Amino acid sequence: MGQKKPILLILITAILSTVALSQETTLYILHTNNTNGALENCYCPDHPFGAVEKRSLYIDDFITENSNTILLDAGDIFTLTHQSLKDSLMAIAYSKLPYDGILLGDQEMTLEPQLRKKYIEMMDIPVVGSNIEGAPNSSIIINRNGINIAVLGIMDSYAIKYYPESIRETIELEDPVEYVKKELKKLKNKADVVVLLTHQGADLDYELAKSIDGIDVIIGGHSQSNLESPETVNGTLITQAGKEGYYIGVIELTIDRGEVVDRRGRIDTMKFEMPDDPDIMKLIEEYEKKSGRVNHQKPVYMAVAVVLALLILVGVIKKLIKLVLVVSALLVLWVAYMVWSGEDVTVESLKEGLQSGIENIKEKTTESAEKAKETINKSIEEKTEEKLDQILPKSKN
Repeated sequence: MGQKKPILLILITAILSTVALSQETTLYILHTNNTNGALENCYCPDHPFGAVEKRSLYIDDFITENSNTILLDAGDIFTLTHQSLKDSLMAIAYSKLPYDGILLGDQEMTLEPQLRKKYIEMMDIPVVGSNIEGAPNSSIIINRNGINIAVLGIMDSYAIKYYPESIRETIELEDPVEYVKKELKKLKNKADVVVLLTHQGADLDYELAKSIDGIDVIIGGHSQSNLESPETVNGTLITQAGKEGYYIGVIELTIDRGEVVDRRGRIDTMKFEMPDDPDIMKLIEEYEKKSGRVNHQKPVYMAVAVVLALLILVGVIKKLIKLVLVVSALLVLWVAYMVWSGEDVTVESLKEGLQSGIENIKEKTTESAEKAKETINKSIEEKTEEKLDQILPKSKN
């Protein structure tokens, strides 16, 4: 009898483990690329989108709702022209965001080595570079609620093709395909999900996916492609999230028994009406103060937005005034009717009539306020863009 108990416990444990493993789990991957030093949106009439100032709160809210989430970036975080003030502020901004891993792009690799090292230390985020000589990590493994996610990163020589030879010679890149295959062998049986960050352009991502098996997701950069409906090639979901911080990519993976059984993705836009992160706004204010540069479209854009909001509110107030007048007129008619019919118009009856009118006004006011709120939230972006097109027809990013 004593020998049966351990056997029974082993069987129960095995059954429970099998049930647990057979339960489907969802893993979310938020991804960005080619932020290009854009702490704040450009206030451009043709694409009034946000940047890092919107991204920060979006990410916080998303992770609060979905704990099985990792956050990755595929490079070109800093400015193309290496503006030291803006780049240092961007490094601070990234240190405030919960990134799990990043790949350096050509705009980072062409920085002076000491400056690049400084920014990496400031961001305090794991950096991957499977084929990049001198990269801190060839790959990393992230554990999220029991799911092991391997993250690799590569840059193709195409990404630095148009830089001067003197700069290209300072960047040592090995063959991407060869090094990814080599890294995958090292990671065999260590990861449930394999994600490859690339900085080479969408066209090369599709070619790479065809030549390598075992990659679940490729998150690209460099070509600044906005892949709204990511495609799957050779079992690999290929995606990229535009430029300038306008978008965040959202990948949803369904995992069953340690394997990815479904892959899908989308792009979410950082809309102008989304809230701003106060900490990021302080960095923007610091940049404006120290550099003396303020986007010339910003004051006009904000002024038009405020004017439109006020116009909508004035319209609501006018409707409320009309409502009060109508109720007052009805009350007067009611009193006249009471007098005409020979009924006594007492203080109590007047109170009842007034109370009824007040309740009606309260009800209508609440309805009007709710409708006004919906109208403002729904219309402000469209009307602002329309007004700006009239005021600044030739404005460019």
